[in-house]
Amino acid sequence: MRMPSGAPMQRYMTPGLADIWFTREGVGKFEFIHRVEIALANVYAETGRITQEAAEAIATSTFDPEEIIRRGGHDINTYLDVTRDTIPSQHQGYLHLGATSFDVQDTGVVLMLIKSADLILQDLRHLRSALRELARKHKDTLMIGRTHGVHAKPITFAFKVLNWLDFIARASSRLERAKRDIAVGKMSGAVGIYTVSPEIEERLCLRLGLKAVPISTQILPRDLHADFFHAITCVAVACEYIATEIRNHQRTDIYELAEPFPSGMKGSSAMPHKRNPEKCEQSCGLARVVRNGMGVIYENIITWHERTLEQSSAERLIHAEMILLTGYLVRSLQGIIAGLEVYPERMLRNLERTGGAIYSEAVKIHLLEKGLDPDMVYRAVQAASIRAFDGDGNLKTNLLADPTVGRFLTEGELDKIMDPWKEVQYRDVIYARFGL
Repeated sequence: MRMPSGAPMQRYMTPGLADIWFTREGVGKFEFIHRVEIALANVYAETGRITQEAAEAIATSTFDPEEIIRRGGHDINTYLDVTRDTIPSQHQGYLHLGATSFDVQDTGVVLMLIKSADLILQDLRHLRSALRELARKHKDTLMIGRTHGVHAKPITFAFKVLNWLDFIARASSRLERAKRDIAVGKMSGAVGIYTVSPEIEERLCLRLGLKAVPISTQILPRDLHADFFHAITCVAVACEYIATEIRNHQRTDIYELAEPFPSGMKGSSAMPHKRNPEKCEQSCGLARVVRNGMGVIYENIITWHERTLEQSSAERLIHAEMILLTGYLVRSLQGIIAGLEVYPERMLRNLERTGGAIYSEAVKIHLLEKGLDPDMVYRAVQAASIRAFDGDGNLKTNLLADPTVGRFLTEGELDKIMDPWKEVQYRDVIYARFGL
């Protein structure tokens, strides 16, 4: 596949992944197909079907992706024509011997998927390191935890970052498993019943670091692709989750975090004061594209009989798109995390803005342990909290003045209860699970 000059996708290409999936800047799919053809020739030489000289002639053959594109037509046939031109005539017939197009195409695509996963996993490791360092730096940075967007209870920023880290770690593990599961190939011919022997297929796959699929039609089963791209999508969604969190915390009325904003950068073309979370918003938009690509991947599982061609046309677009965008999302998030601006003072101010209402659960439990009626306790604490939340006094003074529960509380007791560090007293247990 070749991306036209100036196409929108070009801005999302990352080194390595672009080389795999496009021919203008790199090797593209034909390099991987060529590897399969060379491996097949070597297996034939090992088993005595062709001479070692013929295998070496194929191994040293070359192809020009631009020439393949220029000639057009059936791309595998065109690749074979272009490549045979570089092989001595007496050996040309041994290239692609006994194979059908999708023996080499599907097996080559598997190699592309494995290589792509390796590159994305490498970047995910860098991202995990950056998140771990961010969590370490903010182990004791208090902030408010929110449920339904409403202030709930104190947490630390490290607690939030470790949740991000765990999401990325799960996505990484899922992709590692998917990479292992997709590592299968085929050389079973036009309908999967074998033109060459199953032994040739097994030897070929072994040479390529793959396992021979137990059974296939003309193509590899597409549920294998669905598993792999589900893992790719989960990586994209993990990035989207973190980007959504950051852009929410960059809102003016919260403003506890901000994505990097290099000196000299402009935000709105109309309003010079604007500093928008553009990278995070971009990430959320691109993740939608990746996520919706799964609809095409699922549709591609179904084929008529032993083969039809609708998968091929869709896969030429959707495989590259989903992988390139996911790779870009991981790289982009690395940059956001590396330059993330954190405002602990604003976090503390936000923590205190409800007048202590966020300690309502701790007060409720304390009163229940004194043996008081649960409904009475709930209603009294609720009323005192709502008043504090609305700016009418604070939770402590409101409770002490309450005629139903005030006599069961002292100012000293409430000071101990309404301590944010008491609320996060088990944080070290959580941190230890991550080696912090």
